[in-house]
Amino acid sequence: MRVTMLVRSTTGLEAAMRARTVRQRARVKAATVRSLDRVFTRAQESTPRDTHYMALHMRAELTREGYDFAVGFRSSDFVGQTNPATGQVITAFYPVFVIKGTRFMAGRDFLSAALRAERVNIRRGYARALSDRAS
Repeated sequence: MRVTMLVRSTTGLEAAMRARTVRQRARVKAATVRSLDRVFTRAQESTPRDTHYMALHMRAELTREGYDFAVGFRSSDFVGQTNPATGQVITAFYPVFVIKGTRFMAGRDFLSAALRAERVNIRRGYARALSDRAS
């Protein structure tokens, strides 16, 4: 079973549907890449770093033909792998526990927080890409 913990942005797809020209679509794709970079950087900066393993295995990927993006983790990078910092085999997909929390620890949803923090900049970037004055 493949488990993922991702935060997705679909604003790019909405902007692509409003794009009237090929040039506007290209600008929307470029805005998506810039947005992905900003959200990924923010999420990386706020990732808990007890062993650095989780920060090193965060993924950023473009989806839907480059109009959307996702930032997060895949269980295959964790379960069954050896943590180089501790030398132990990882038996659980622990980003879920860090993000959602447990009965002993409050959740720290740094993925959604990164997307929320960049939401205004993401929308501005797409608005600029769709404007007729953008070059």
